[in-house]
Amino acid sequence: MLSYTALILAGGQGQRMGGQDKGWVRWRDKPLIDHVLERVKAQTVAPAEILISANRHVDEYAMTGAHVVRDSRSGFAGPLAGIEAGLRHAKSDWVLVTTCDMPLIPLNLFEKLHSGLDGRDVAVAQVEQKLSPLTILLSRFLVKSVSKCLDSGQAAVQPWLNLHDIAVVSFDDARCFVNINSRKETDGHPNDCY
Repeated sequence: MLSYTALILAGGQGQRMGGQDKGWVRWRDKPLIDHVLERVKAQTVAPAEILISANRHVDEYAMTGAHVVRDSRSGFAGPLAGIEAGLRHAKSDWVLVTTCDMPLIPLNLFEKLHSGLDGRDVAVAQVEQKLSPLTILLSRFLVKSVSKCLDSGQAAVQPWLNLHDIAVVSFDDARCFVNINSRKETDGHPNDCY
């Protein structure tokens, strides 16, 4: 079976959470990072390794058993910088990217994105006709392209994706892609998805 690295982005400032590190925000009685790690480990094809991109609480994230990578750029340089760090440290040729605030990712996320690549180097999840630019599968050999985009001052993922011939892979259940972005949303309990 194909080997891949799972990369969980947890390096943001958490501005909509009042500056709180989102990975440690509690949802359903445990931190969001624990939910995401469970979903990543339960993938229909399990990852060979799990990386967490974090710029705060590095020791705490390391206690989860995942390998923690930090941005090589100063400050909070955005999600693309987290992807850059992950690609530089990944041992596998393929990297599945998700975020610490998506606690219900589909259990077949890797399998479905990989099957949809169709010879391309990037596959992006789509739900309800909208791309989920932080739910992607990409080749680690795209790190130079990521670095070049960051060097130009672009920190968001969508503009970088626009530079590539991407495979768009549709998922049916929007609940699987729910983001916990605010304190209000931590009270929500969407049904599980599989």
